[in-house]
Amino acid sequence: MRAVLSLFAATAPEVAGTIYFSETFGAGWEDRWTASEWKQSEGTQGEWQLAKGKYGDDEGIQTSADSKFYGLSAGFDSFSNADKDLIVQYQAKYEKDIECGGGYVKLGPKMADAKAFGDPTEYNIMFGPDKCGYTKRTHLIFNYKGKNVLKKSDLAYKQDDFGISHLYRLTVKPDNTVKVEVDQTEVYSGNIKDDWEILAPKIIADPDDKKPADWVDTSMMDDAEDAKPEDWVTEKRMVDAEAKKPDDWDDEEDGEWEAPMKDNPEYKGDWKAKRISNPEYKGVWEAKKIDNPEFVDDDAVYKFADFGFIGFDLWQVKAETIFDNVIITDDVAEADSFASKWKALNEVETAAKKVEDEAKKAEADAKKAEADKKRSDDKIAKKAAKKAAKKAFKIRRTGPTGPTGPTPLEKRKIAHVTAGAEARQTLTQLRRVHLVDVELLANMSPLPGVMPVPGVMPVPTVDVFSPSPMGSPSREGEKKSEDVFLAGVKEVDRELSNSMELSNSMPRSPSWPMGYDTPEKQGSSESHTPDLFS
Repeated sequence: MRAVLSLFAATAPEVAGTIYFSETFGAGWEDRWTASEWKQSEGTQGEWQLAKGKYGDDEGIQTSADSKFYGLSAGFDSFSNADKDLIVQYQAKYEKDIECGGGYVKLGPKMADAKAFGDPTEYNIMFGPDKCGYTKRTHLIFNYKGKNVLKKSDLAYKQDDFGISHLYRLTVKPDNTVKVEVDQTEVYSGNIKDDWEILAPKIIADPDDKKPADWVDTSMMDDAEDAKPEDWVTEKRMVDAEAKKPDDWDDEEDGEWEAPMKDNPEYKGDWKAKRISNPEYKGVWEAKKIDNPEFVDDDAVYKFADFGFIGFDLWQVKAETIFDNVIITDDVAEADSFASKWKALNEVETAAKKVEDEAKKAEADAKKAEADKKRSDDKIAKKAAKKAAKKAFKIRRTGPTGPTGPTPLEKRKIAHVTAGAEARQTLTQLRRVHLVDVELLANMSPLPGVMPVPGVMPVPTVDVFSPSPMGSPSREGEKKSEDVFLAGVKEVDRELSNSMELSNSMPRSPSWPMGYDTPEKQGSSESHTPDLFS
């Protein structure tokens, strides 16, 4: 007999699971789904469309416009999940940050009018991502005796990346346990009776229990033996004893004069006695616990008598969310078969997004490197230009002057002009190694009596080189000269392609002082002037 039973068990066909509803949004999907008109009269009802998304070729339904309500539902033969597993699974893909809105599904009893589907519609379960600003979670709401009950603590939100499809699966079992998976990874497992306030609490505080009149629940107290010091000053303001009535004060016109108030330097603040532990403290009082007379246990909180529709009832600030591959079943193998569609698409999407992200990162890194180099080069070049200008000033002022040499005033003027020429040559060379761009001061004209030099920064019209009363160089004039020149160091004027030629073609003046070389001799064996780059 045992052998016969074993043979029967081996040959008996395995009972196949049931698919209550499935949808891949292929041809004819509009005939299987009904668009809601709940917000049509208000002009805020959004329209659905087919779309593939940024990556991949699998089409799903997509919300089309921002700041709209979206409603779409599909009916099926009614069933109850009594004594069997319920598995709900679907894909959601956000093409951009939704900002405020949902991507969840609702399952409920058969509807009389699917076009009226919306927020007031009764449902059994709501499941999926929801976000508004910084508040975001994966919703899982169960309806129990007409009341929608949220989970005591939020489930993790997994919809922060864009262009990637995520797979949501909810499993509800007859033992009242629930499991939530996102992308085939478990994010929650627990019991409805423990983690949802479905039932009234089993134990409550006794409403007839009262705190005794002599119960002390203050843990700290003032030290009765602590006394305020005699020299403790609590007056924050005091009369200014040194103030005197003004001589022109008229009591009849100005009233009786009163000395003004001032801050009291002896003020120590409000005095408070030190705090000590209260020896009478008995702790925090709590009423005693008793059984709740209103508690009624229910071992079938998981069970719903009628499932007849699934739908999307959403508000979205930013749209373009794509939903696909929906299935309701009691068989994990059937759910896994649908999950394989998601997995293949997810791999394509993830790979494409990785390539795009790497390209964007490379572009951003290149721009940052270029900006960093420019900032570094500008800093180096400005420092070099400033050093060259200062060195030029010093060199030109220390050249020897013979009997026919220039006067101190002329000498300072020449120093200013030649410093500009030499600094310009320096900046031109820096430009040629891509270190800096500079722009010499514009709208300037040379001083009367000073030799104009083609291509060289002109001398300002205000004579900042006027001699001091003793005939010695004016330090203030020198500082102003540096400021005038350095203020012009910004960007190279155009390409500066002819700056070196102009500088090298400067004519030698008959009044050019001894020790001051023309540009063509600078840096040569005949030069009396040190090279700025030496």
